[in-house]
Amino acid sequence: PEDILYFSDLDEIISRDYWPYLLSRMKNENAIRVWLRMFYYFVNLEIISIPWGLPKMVKAKTFLTSPIGGSELRTLNELPLTSVPCGWHFSYVASVDEIMLKIASFSHQEFNNKEFNSRKNIEEAFRRKRDLFHRKIKLRPCQFDSTWPLFMQNSELWSGHVFKLSVFDIVRIRFLKLIQKIIRLTKESFKALMMGFRFRKRTTDSSNEFGSDIFDELISINPKHVSKMEWRRLIESFSFVLPKLDGWFSARQCAELFIQIATKVKPNSKIVEVGAWKGRSSVFASRAASLSDSTLYCVDTWEGNKGEGLNHPTVQIAQREDVFLQFLRNITLYGCDNVVVCRGESVEVASSWNYGPIDFLFIDASHDYESVLKDLKAWVPWVKPGGIVCGDDWNRDDCLELKGSVRKAFEDFFKSSLPNLGIVERFWAHQI
Repeated sequence: PEDILYFSDLDEIISRDYWPYLLSRMKNENAIRVWLRMFYYFVNLEIISIPWGLPKMVKAKTFLTSPIGGSELRTLNELPLTSVPCGWHFSYVASVDEIMLKIASFSHQEFNNKEFNSRKNIEEAFRRKRDLFHRKIKLRPCQFDSTWPLFMQNSELWSGHVFKLSVFDIVRIRFLKLIQKIIRLTKESFKALMMGFRFRKRTTDSSNEFGSDIFDELISINPKHVSKMEWRRLIESFSFVLPKLDGWFSARQCAELFIQIATKVKPNSKIVEVGAWKGRSSVFASRAASLSDSTLYCVDTWEGNKGEGLNHPTVQIAQREDVFLQFLRNITLYGCDNVVVCRGESVEVASSWNYGPIDFLFIDASHDYESVLKDLKAWVPWVKPGGIVCGDDWNRDDCLELKGSVRKAFEDFFKSSLPNLGIVERFWAHQI
């Protein structure tokens, strides 16, 4: 009953990048029409006059209790349509002879005549970019690129079905992409600005309880469509509504961690946070990871930074409070359902790590030189080539004993004076 059914033809393909969006839509709908980009004759000759929405997605329990069968559901156009195209529909992508055979075998035999099923008509349709059956549809060439299905990109079979673009087509495509980007950036920037105003306004109400709905609103903005400055400003506003998240991570550091994960992490990645405490940074990292359907592994003893001495404030707090319980409450409150808890000493957890290579590593445990160096030696070998290592407290000017300890450990381990992705406040990031 909890299953979701997808009704489509074999040539109607959903992009894997849009499954999270579709599943989120199905939380609030019993059935939807799935909008697909439609291509005719060539894999990059797109129909732009009509949205293709024949594929349907329906909850199994709805379908099983409905009098409508699969064939009737397929033609039902009263269902809500997805707001964005979620894949591709390839129609008549074949040679002239293959198209003639398809028309001859077509269930609609009214088209199987000399007017439509002839070499002259099909070649004319190719050349003039018009419909085989003389319907009023508009076809437009587009760039065949890395957003297409991988099986098409990696196969020579499809190379003969790519429409060759003229100089005019290339100029037009680039111009349209520029206009679309400007419009998208403007919309997203305005949305971020208004959201920031709302978050700041809500902080004036001390009785207001904030939960996962705040993050649901925040991650509705695509971080790739707004500038880093706008994101930092937005999340700085947002951090004011986190009264339950105790910790030392500043608003700007939260913003930088969120941006790094939201923009650099690929789908289904593994993110490791060494040092989670009460979950302030964990919440930001988790919800940023949810944008790419990634998993966050939180490593901590939740007993404080004993490497910095038994008198360290975190050790004293952990003796008085159940820090681990507060961490669990916070990640639950803010809807962090992609977190895996790994309780134990950092080096011991790393030595028995069995979750595979890591895409993103965030180190924020004990900040003394020996502890940071041990964490780097234990965890960095698990990071994939091209993966990111980042951390906190690059230079602790407020603590004489720890001043420069993180920086020195970084320099000694990486044999480099500065992280190649830069430093924001005390937050640093380095790509392997």
